[in-house]
Amino acid sequence: MPDLAPDAPPNSAPTGQAGWLGQIFNGYLLAFTAEGLLNLLHRGLPTGLAGTLLGTANAVAGFCSVLLAVLVTLLVCSYRRTHWKILLPALFLTFWKAFYLLPLSAYFSWQSLELWGALAQTLAGSGTLLVLRRRSGGASFLFPREATCFAQFSWVRTGLTLATKLFLVLPALFAYLLLSAQIMVREYSSGFLEVTPVGIFTEARIYEQNGRKIYLLPTIHIASPAFYETLMDGLPEKSSVILPEGVTDQKGLMKAALDYSGAADSVGLTAQPDLTVQHKSHAVLRCDADVSDFSPGTVSVLNGLGRVLKNMKAGETEGVLAALEALDGMDPMVLWKDILETRNNKVLEGLKLALPQYDHVAVPWGAAHMPGIERGLLAMKARRIETKRVEVFKWKELELKLLPQL
Repeated sequence: MPDLAPDAPPNSAPTGQAGWLGQIFNGYLLAFTAEGLLNLLHRGLPTGLAGTLLGTANAVAGFCSVLLAVLVTLLVCSYRRTHWKILLPALFLTFWKAFYLLPLSAYFSWQSLELWGALAQTLAGSGTLLVLRRRSGGASFLFPREATCFAQFSWVRTGLTLATKLFLVLPALFAYLLLSAQIMVREYSSGFLEVTPVGIFTEARIYEQNGRKIYLLPTIHIASPAFYETLMDGLPEKSSVILPEGVTDQKGLMKAALDYSGAADSVGLTAQPDLTVQHKSHAVLRCDADVSDFSPGTVSVLNGLGRVLKNMKAGETEGVLAALEALDGMDPMVLWKDILETRNNKVLEGLKLALPQYDHVAVPWGAAHMPGIERGLLAMKARRIETKRVEVFKWKELELKLLPQL
């Protein structure tokens, strides 16, 4: 089996590491392949006892796969003559999945990515096992003892690998994550929000319909004070109305307010204020959805988020972590419909009421809402006539303040 049994170096003997290294390599390969296969099976049986068992087994296999992938990576960085390169496709997929297959998730639904990722994982794992079997002459699907019997620890290899990670891999990873963030934010917000190496920016857009102007002014919940102070500076005082963002709670379903001031303080920024206060000369038309319009699952998530923000403001790290755990299992599609579609429809209804009465209508809503609102405007035959880039904050303005108990 010449492919996996390296020629023994002169005057060398097996180091005794063969079983240890080989078992780790084999354990990783089996966990990786099992995770992909279990993921595919779980998608076919998502509910019931079988679905629960498959989901649990898949989670265990996934945890073991990532843990062993890290261990394999560390070992091959310090040991020579391990013939580990056959594991490269599996390692690549493991770490890419750990980063949610960025930036593909900007273009494809997570459900389809999970399916294709599981299929690729199963094929990569099964293919590697078949190659090992072919190279062993049909004796085994796993790494044979001879593949690692002459593995040797090397301080030089360890040092070079550490330097490579510090000066090449980490900067490349940072650049990859930044580029992926740029792509995802741009795609999800239809260009209304932009992440750059300098900071975060929004794109304000002005539309015209029958001689009246609509100002789409994307916001985020946390920004520099200057962003909120100047957001509506170009809005004329006469014949103007503001449609502020907000949600009512007439039935008292919210047990914790969505107060972002603690999160803002932790990074040295400001939480979004009531934008109508500093523009009292303008008319205000509220087009709020009510919490009771949302599904019970969405209400539960909103309460969970409120608890996270409350504990963050109080500096209670354990409370933050506990509240975050409670958010696990939320349905993103239901959230999308309630938080975005339901509320966007309310805004569009408000626009239809405001446009016959006012020449200028300002919509200072979250950037995530803007693509849907824009589609509604275009359907109303409005046309874009102007854009403006607005600075939300610069990275150098951030002042990271850890929670007191962290």
